[in-house]
Amino acid sequence: MDSDRLLPYTFSLYSDDEVYYDDVYASDDDDRDLEDNRVNSTSEKSYHLLNEDDLVQRQQKDITNVTTVLSIPRDSACMLLLRYNWYVSRLHEAWFQDEAKVRGSVGLLEVDPAVKFPRTDGKIVDCGICFDSVRKCDTATCGCDHSFCKMCWKGYVSTAVNDGPGCLTLRCPEPSCDAAVCPDMINELATVTEKKRYDHFWLMTYVESSNKIKWCPGPGCDYAVEFADDFEIGSYDVSCFCKYGFCWKCMEDAHRPLNCETGGGDDGRACNAYTKEGGGVPAEQQRELAKKAIERYTHYYERWAANEKSRKQALSDLHKIESDDLMTLSLNYSLPETQLQFIIDAWLQIVECMCVLKWTYAYGYYIPETEEAKRIFFEYVQGEAESGLERLHLCAEKELQTYIMNEDDDASEEQFNCFRVKLSDLTRVTRSYFENLVRALENGLSDVDSHEAQTKGDTGFDQGAAGGSSSNVRGRSRAGQASDGSKRMRMTTMRRPMNDTQRHAAWMAGESWSNDQLGDQDR
Repeated sequence: MDSDRLLPYTFSLYSDDEVYYDDVYASDDDDRDLEDNRVNSTSEKSYHLLNEDDLVQRQQKDITNVTTVLSIPRDSACMLLLRYNWYVSRLHEAWFQDEAKVRGSVGLLEVDPAVKFPRTDGKIVDCGICFDSVRKCDTATCGCDHSFCKMCWKGYVSTAVNDGPGCLTLRCPEPSCDAAVCPDMINELATVTEKKRYDHFWLMTYVESSNKIKWCPGPGCDYAVEFADDFEIGSYDVSCFCKYGFCWKCMEDAHRPLNCETGGGDDGRACNAYTKEGGGVPAEQQRELAKKAIERYTHYYERWAANEKSRKQALSDLHKIESDDLMTLSLNYSLPETQLQFIIDAWLQIVECMCVLKWTYAYGYYIPETEEAKRIFFEYVQGEAESGLERLHLCAEKELQTYIMNEDDDASEEQFNCFRVKLSDLTRVTRSYFENLVRALENGLSDVDSHEAQTKGDTGFDQGAAGGSSSNVRGRSRAGQASDGSKRMRMTTMRRPMNDTQRHAAWMAGESWSNDQLGDQDR
């Protein structure tokens, strides 16, 4: 083989409009704003974070829609929307098709609200629960013929609300009656604390009935996430305001570039099932294979765990910077904290990149042993990702401390501005690299497969790696990315020595797209 074809090289996953920075950082725009989407910025962030006020406004808007169109009280609209899982269009369709049937399914009686709480009637009646004789004005009813004293009603409502969300579908205490206990009755009979709990249940059911809104699973977080994607394109990863990252699809920790099936660490085999393996393989050889399998698993797991530990530490460092260090920097350089947002952006990027890097080790574990070229290629680009992240981390941690401490006023305002440009550029470049790395891995490093297939067709012999790709590793498909995968890659100078095996595997993986790149440049 021509030695020129084995010249040291690597490829970069940076976008074509990005510049790779080693030790030189330069920018003419000191006020460059960083995108807020960070790792998943190029996937066109397709989710919205909603606080309680946002959710209440949306809920009230749907209730108003129903009351206006159907000409019914708001309490009745709530009960109907609950029955139809807050699908306004479905409710409208069912209502106009058969109003009586819809009312019956909900237990909604068409009565004047005054009937439920007779205010002036002094007639003496017997309570159907405690059998005490009380005045009619001291009783309440769901609009049916079953009256109970308010004391019994309050106990009935209190027990239901404290028991949980089932209070939203509460019915008349009379076992044979299906009349609904609407929100107006709860507001009349419940305590202030019980009313708040009851309202919270309404908000919960609004979110949990939706197929596009879910609660953030972060500890103590009250935000909900609306996912507006078509569920075919883009990432499911969500970064909440509480700084918890998770996968909207499976609600587990964010696990890009793995898909949800692989992201669990489970290889799809039942843990409690015994399978006789090895066949005629000698016992000694079986033990050796088992030992190697355990060592291999341990290798990847330890690195997975180490990155998770680093991610948690980075998140802790970020909290300290937000609570303490930003104020110190603001005083040192007479800057409002809003102009120090670039530091927060950098640390958020570090946290997200560490999460991605953590899951790349799970990705590497699932690469079949037969795909040696792909494994070597993957390990190399993974190493490059670690190096890039380390540069950003050192800048955001070590260099930042110089300006926080500023003991001898050695760090001038001009030097701090240079640091700001450097950190912003590193953040932007690292974000771009990781996003394109994730896309390449989610595509199953398809460039390696395509080159191997071409090589086999041209030479007629196997280059030492299987042409197929593991379905576990490939992840979900992305529309239109196969065509632009090569566009995101280009040749750069080598920054790390490779042995002959690595150079050969890297050449195999990269030749096809490097030729395309050179051809594009010639044109």
